[in-house]
Amino acid sequence: MKNFAWAGTKDKRAVTAQRVTGYRVQAERLEHFNHTKDKSYGTGAIQIGNFTYVDKPLSLGNLSGNRFTIVLRDLCRVNDQGHIDRQEQVDLSSYNQMIESSISNINQHGFINYFGMQRFGTNPTMPTSTLGKHLLNREYEQIATAMLTTRKQENDPVAKAVDIFIKTGSPRDALNKLPKFAAIEKKILRGYGDSNKNHFGAVTAIPKNLLSMFIHAYQSYVWNHIVRIELKSMDWYPSQVIWSIWRQMREMCMWVMSSR
Repeated sequence: MKNFAWAGTKDKRAVTAQRVTGYRVQAERLEHFNHTKDKSYGTGAIQIGNFTYVDKPLSLGNLSGNRFTIVLRDLCRVNDQGHIDRQEQVDLSSYNQMIESSISNINQHGFINYFGMQRFGTNPTMPTSTLGKHLLNREYEQIATAMLTTRKQENDPVAKAVDIFIKTGSPRDALNKLPKFAAIEKKILRGYGDSNKNHFGAVTAIPKNLLSMFIHAYQSYVWNHIVRIELKSMDWYPSQVIWSIWRQMREMCMWVMSSR
């Protein structure tokens, strides 16, 4: 995968399309994947096309935005107590007026764009926003430990290899037991070198685009937190709210820079 680059990560629970660049990869070779059978989704799960040759690879952030088509399924009614009634079917025609009114309100006033949970990863005990905070504070041991111990299953071969590192302190012994697919764990353990105390070396061995995602996640967490505070303290006027949020985030960024 090191020969491929893309502008952003897509949601795994969606049908998505995006541009990808491949270094010194022939289009004919990529077209072969259109006929490859996937274990979970069958043949044609991945479609590759619109081939063209370019001078430069893509990098994280090389996009102006995303375009979504949102599908709502299994709609349920919420009763007066706030509980979901899954037995009663929803008649969409009766909601047309409400939907049109909501869309009109968004077009007129906009909406506060909270960052969703996918920005913060799938590990509830160590979300990517927390990793970003540790990175800003140069707390490298916490980052390396969290990245190595995300797998909790008892029979997981990666967890077993990491357990060797934790008990013996030997990165080499753990590396010998790691399966091939554990790419990030390999980079971290190799970054340790011969010392289990070289946490800085372990973290800097993590790909830069992944580290930048941690920082972006922490920025998103700060945004969500300030938005929540602002919406509680004032009437909902988007321009006023956004200006106040921007000012607070600017002050926070200046504080972070001055405290380094």
